[in-house]
Amino acid sequence: VLFSAFFFKIGLGELAIKFMVVLFSTGIVLISYLLISEMFNKKYALLTSIGVAFSWVFLFFTGRPMTEIPATFFILLSMLFFWKGYVLEKGKKFIYLFGFFYAIAALIRMQYLMFALPFFIFIFTKEKFRFLKNKTLWIAFLIFFIMLLPFFILYSMNYGFFIKDILNYYLGIGGAGKVASSASTKTFFDLFDYFLDLPYLLTKPIFILFIIGSVYFLANLIFGIDKMFKNEIIRKKLFILFFIITAFITLGRMTETVEQRYVMPVLPFLFLISVIPLIKSEELFMKYFKLNAKFVEFLVIIILLALLIPSFLWANNLIENKKNSYLEVEEAGIWIKENSNTGD
Repeated sequence: VLFSAFFFKIGLGELAIKFMVVLFSTGIVLISYLLISEMFNKKYALLTSIGVAFSWVFLFFTGRPMTEIPATFFILLSMLFFWKGYVLEKGKKFIYLFGFFYAIAALIRMQYLMFALPFFIFIFTKEKFRFLKNKTLWIAFLIFFIMLLPFFILYSMNYGFFIKDILNYYLGIGGAGKVASSASTKTFFDLFDYFLDLPYLLTKPIFILFIIGSVYFLANLIFGIDKMFKNEIIRKKLFILFFIITAFITLGRMTETVEQRYVMPVLPFLFLISVIPLIKSEELFMKYFKLNAKFVEFLVIIILLALLIPSFLWANNLIENKKNSYLEVEEAGIWIKENSNTGD
C-alpha cells in the first residue's frame, strides 16, 4: 500500500503501478535465470527462465496488480544472494543482502516466512551445529530482524501479539477468523490440494515432463540421502524439495481454495525439474546420433516452446475473459469522482 501510495502522491497513479508490476514480472524471469545459473548451469537456467516467461500464472497476474509478483521477485532475489554468498562463498555482502531482501519479501507477504524452513535445513546440512558460530549468518539474521521489528511492534500495539496472530491467521491455531476457521477444519488429505493442482498449474504437457523429471530428480536424491552432509548436489536438491513441499503443505493447510498465485516462488523450481527430460534427451541425441550441439540445443528450445503453447493460450484466454472483472467498480469510482468534491 505504501509503495502504491508513492506513485499516487507524485501524480503517476495507476499506470505507473501497473508498469512496475510488469518490471517486477520481467525481473522474475531474469532472477530465475541468474539463480539457476548459480545453482546448476546456464543450459538449465535458459530453459527454466523460458518456462517462467510463458507460465500462464505470471502472464495473467502481471495484468492484475497484487503483492505476489513483487514478493516473489524479492524472495528469489534473496535466494540468489544466499546462494552467491553462503553456498558459493563469493562474499559476505551477499549474505547480508540475503537478509535484507528476504525481509522485504516478508514485509510484502508475511506468509513467505514459511521459506525460512528450507533455508535452515540447508544451513544445518552444510554446517550442522557449527552454524551457531557463524557470525555472518547472525548479522544477516539481525538485519532481517531489525527490518521487521517496526512492523512487529506496530502490529502488536494495534492487534495483539504478532506471533500468536500469525499462527491464528495462517494456520488456524487458537483462533476463529476466516482463514483460521478454514485452516482448523482442514483434513489430512486437504494438505495435498496444491500437489493435485499441478496439472492445471503447469498445464498438462509440462506436467508430463515434470513427472518424468521428478523420477530422475528424486531417485538421485533418495539414493544419495545418506550423503546430504557431505555432497553439495544432494544438499542442493534437498533444499529444492523442501522449498516446494513447505509451500504446498503450508498453503494446503491455510487456504480455503487453491490459489495458483500463492505458489509463484516455487514455479522456477517446478520448471527446473520439468526441463530435466529435455536436457537428458539432448545429451542422448548428441551422444548416439552425433548431431551438432547447437542444432540440438535449438531443437530443444523449439520443443519446449511448443509444449508451452497451451500455457500461453490459457493465459490469453483468462486475460480476455477477466479483463472486465472490475468494470462496475471502475464505473462507480468514475461516477463518484465526477459527482463529488475533493474532501467529501
